[in-house]
Amino acid sequence: MVTISEGLREHLKSKYGIRNPVELVPNGIEFERFAAPLEAPRPPELPGDGSVVLGYIGTLRNFEGLDVPIQAMARADELSRPVKLVIGGWGPERPALEALVDRLGVADRVTFLGTIPHERVLEFYRHIDIMLFPRHRRTVTEIVTPLKPLEALAAGKLILASDVGGLTELVHNPRFVFRADDADDFLTKLESIVSDMDGALADTGGGRRFAESRDWRKVCEGYQALYDRLIK
Repeated sequence: MVTISEGLREHLKSKYGIRNPVELVPNGIEFERFAAPLEAPRPPELPGDGSVVLGYIGTLRNFEGLDVPIQAMARADELSRPVKLVIGGWGPERPALEALVDRLGVADRVTFLGTIPHERVLEFYRHIDIMLFPRHRRTVTEIVTPLKPLEALAAGKLILASDVGGLTELVHNPRFVFRADDADDFLTKLESIVSDMDGALADTGGGRRFAESRDWRKVCEGYQALYDRLIK
C-alpha cells in the first residue's frame, strides 16, 4: 500500500488499523515548467493599480477556506499597503463566496476571474504577488497534500497557507503559515509579508528547493524502488 502524504499514512493506520507497512511516495509536479523564467505580459484581468495582488487558482469548494481572505478584505485598511484579492476557478462554492463579498461590501477589493485556461495559468502565477491556500480544518485537508502549493513554491512565489496537515507537510517556513479558520491571524501574517516583501521573497528559497525534490522524475524513483523490491 502506498500513500501520497504522511497524514494519509497515519490516518490509514489509526482509523483502519492497518498493520502492514504503508509506503509513502508523495505527489509531484513538473518542476522545470513552473521554475523556468517566463516573460509574459500582465494579464488584463489582474488589478493594475499598484496594489499587492493576492490570488487563488483552483476549484471553489467549501474546504478551500476562501471565506477567510474575503473576510480579511473587510479589514484591509489596517494593512500597511493596499491589497486586492483575485479568485480564479469555478466550483460549487462560488455563489456563497459572491454573496459574502456583497454582504461585506468588498466588491472593490475582490475579483472573480472565472475559469483560467490551463495554458494561461503560468501568466497569472508570474504576476500574482502572494498565492493563497487558506484551507479549513477538515479531515481531507489534514491528510491530503494538494499540488498547487508545490507549483507556487517551484515558481518562487510568496505564499500564505493555513496550518492544516496537508499544507504544513509542504510549507515548512512558519512565516508563511497562519492558523486555519482564523481571519485575524491571516491578517497578521499577511501584514508581516506585505510590510517586508523583499525580506519575505528572500525566505522563499527553501520552499523552491523542497519543490524541486518533488519533481515527478524524482518521485518516480520512489515507485521504481518499490517495484524493484517486489520483483526481488
